[in-house]
Amino acid sequence: MISTDKHYHAEAPQTIEWNFRIPPSQLKSAKLQLLTIGGISVTGVWEGELGQYYVAWAPMMKYDKSEFNRVVEAYRQSRTQPSH
Repeated sequence: MISTDKHYHAEAPQTIEWNFRIPPSQLKSAKLQLLTIGGISVTGVWEGELGQYYVAWAPMMKYDKSEFNRVVEAYRQSRTQPSH
């Protein structure tokens, strides 16, 4: 069952520092946060020239993997509980 604990902690989101240049060669095949020519932030791998598809990149945001796993497992457990 998913926890209904009311002790939540909220923080301001991380600020993305955009790099307005092509990523270094060692990052070209890495998953990045990309800013498209339409001004939309997406996750993907850099393709093309600067300004062709993307105008900037940033490293992926970090997250607490143990919390991630806890939430996924809680959801899975809730799906296996019989309905009353």
